[in-house]
Amino acid sequence: MFPQVRMRRLRSGKIRDMVRETSLSVDDLIYPMFVDENIDSPLAMSSMPGMSRLPVKMAADDAKEAADLGIPAVILFGIPSTKDEKGSSAWGEDDVVQRAVREIKNELGKDMYVITDVCLCEYTSHGHCGVVDMEHEQILNDPTLPLLGKTAVSHALAGADMVAPSGMMDGMISTIRDALDENNCKDVPIMSYAAKYSSAFYGPFREAADSGYSFGDRSSYQMDPANSDEAIREAELDILEGADVIMV
Repeated sequence: MFPQVRMRRLRSGKIRDMVRETSLSVDDLIYPMFVDENIDSPLAMSSMPGMSRLPVKMAADDAKEAADLGIPAVILFGIPSTKDEKGSSAWGEDDVVQRAVREIKNELGKDMYVITDVCLCEYTSHGHCGVVDMEHEQILNDPTLPLLGKTAVSHALAGADMVAPSGMMDGMISTIRDALDENNCKDVPIMSYAAKYSSAFYGPFREAADSGYSFGDRSSYQMDPANSDEAIREAELDILEGADVIMV
């Protein structure tokens, strides 16, 4: 106890840096890229100053700029030319994210770690993260799961190093893990958005990814911001289902 124990002894000079428990460097960064197959030149986004949607043909150049800055990874979000109620532009071999992955990998190979967002909100005509019963305006959990599995597999087969499901559907991690394993993608890790809150803070992202919803909100599948205990439970469940990385 004090005066023998003085916590301030390790808080001055070089020793302060030596005993630092947590450090942040460029190695910890992931650069988000919004790839839009409807445009031929960058499209600035007012809600994210300095950020632009990019055409597919510029994906590799933008990723190379990030690599030149020492940023080790990008995460890709796609804006398709066609949307429908099921988001079927999410999993095609030649859809927007799959094309962008190949562009980046063909140019940079292992010099850039490519992560892909796995969700349906950018691809559905209603803007929700899953299949919808339009008559009752309900987002359906279980019919959405195989579509997320197909999307993840298509990203992995295009060359993605990691997939990142963000739709907050129950069982999505185990479904995606099974789908990847069954399609010879056992080494592709999953980064789960384990605790995603229903929040106005996503407003800029919704503009960037063109994923605003046409009715209701996302509170039936995204979490109540008041619930921290529930967030821990979500993270534990995703780990048990096979997530390699969890993100809040």
